[in-house]
Amino acid sequence: MIRLFLASAVGLCLCLSSPATADDWPQFRGPSGSGSTKGAALPTEWSADKNLAWKVKLPGTGLSQPVVVGDKLFVTAAVADNLSKPKSFGQGVIETGREKLPDVEIDWQVVALDRTTGKTLWAKSATKGKPKYPVHACNSYATETPCADDERVFAYFGATGTVAAFDHAGNEVWKAELGAYPTVVNWGSGSSPTLGGGKVFVTSFSQESAFVVALDGKTGKESWRFKWGDTGVATSWSSPLAWANSKRSELAVCGPGWVSGLDLDTGDELWRLSGFQPFSSSPTVDGDILYISNGGQSSTGPLLGIKAGASGDITTRQGEKPSEFVAWDVTAGGAGWSSPLAHNGYLYVPGKGVLTCYNAQTGKEQYKERLPNLNRLIACPVGTGDQVLVLNEDGSTAIIKAGPKFEVVGTGKLDDNFWSSPAVAGGDLFLRGVDHLYCVRQAKSK
Repeated sequence: MIRLFLASAVGLCLCLSSPATADDWPQFRGPSGSGSTKGAALPTEWSADKNLAWKVKLPGTGLSQPVVVGDKLFVTAAVADNLSKPKSFGQGVIETGREKLPDVEIDWQVVALDRTTGKTLWAKSATKGKPKYPVHACNSYATETPCADDERVFAYFGATGTVAAFDHAGNEVWKAELGAYPTVVNWGSGSSPTLGGGKVFVTSFSQESAFVVALDGKTGKESWRFKWGDTGVATSWSSPLAWANSKRSELAVCGPGWVSGLDLDTGDELWRLSGFQPFSSSPTVDGDILYISNGGQSSTGPLLGIKAGASGDITTRQGEKPSEFVAWDVTAGGAGWSSPLAHNGYLYVPGKGVLTCYNAQTGKEQYKERLPNLNRLIACPVGTGDQVLVLNEDGSTAIIKAGPKFEVVGTGKLDDNFWSSPAVAGGDLFLRGVDHLYCVRQAKSK
């Protein structure tokens, strides 16, 4: 995470209005999109009977991560009668290739809740209609996480191609339509939008169309569009990341075939690194290094760091030395469906029940340890203070002490199905399961 913001001018350029505070979690994976914050410590133990502040049932279904700005929490949902809820991996993988298009009218909603109590403040429709394509049994029709500033919340629904902006009172500000496209073996979409330079950035990587688009945050008008290329048309689920470094601010995008750094204002390609399979994992940053993890649930690709200021083609070809902008490269070090976490100088990479820690500057492995009672890590890890939280699909959680030595300092358990990544704000932990939304908070002593 970019925790120093380099300078106040750089920090301001990444916001639409006022910047996020230490108590906000305004987009997918938090303030910088990396899952890291300096926020207050979380409880080291929780369950249905301990340190659970509230638990609420959300309308419809969805896998989007909750986002927090000020006293409000925002999520999205696909609301319809008889719409199947997402299944666990073990249940859903059996149905791969047998997906059916549901014959239902879906209301795609943005929902605002009171952060402290979980009370629903409003639920507004972004768009309605029948879905054009099926999604996998493990996925949902509302998987993309919204993003927000202190005035507006922006939601993207890949199933319809709709991007909608609402103010914090629930009034629609604008709407844009980007088009809906089929995905590989009907897995569905999942790339979340991000904010930067007064714009909302959205990626669409499908079997028919591949592009990155920037929309003006105030009006919704298209500022620029970057075509990924005919050879790169394939589904990817990685979310873009606005990266403020000491050299410049840019948009890091992991798409089918390659990774690019794009100019925030123009969409011009600043650099490119080729040779990748389609991405499930999203990029992560820590100051002047961008971390890329490639791989899938059953395959592991490279893990590497890219230095700020890269330009041109920085691909390493056979027989050639790596580019000066490649900080380090670990063969087969990438995560599966989750994403790495850069926190307090170390990079944490979740695997199949295993957590690997690297020195973030050098790529040197610090440890590779099996996590207790965790075997399917799909939600992204988060870091706050000296804690690293890793969430299992079944709701089992391990809190690891941040640093080069492996030490489990806390555990938690909630009975639900968790693919959505956690959100952390001001000592509160927000977990979105398939059945409920939960707030974990240290109970006050009596």
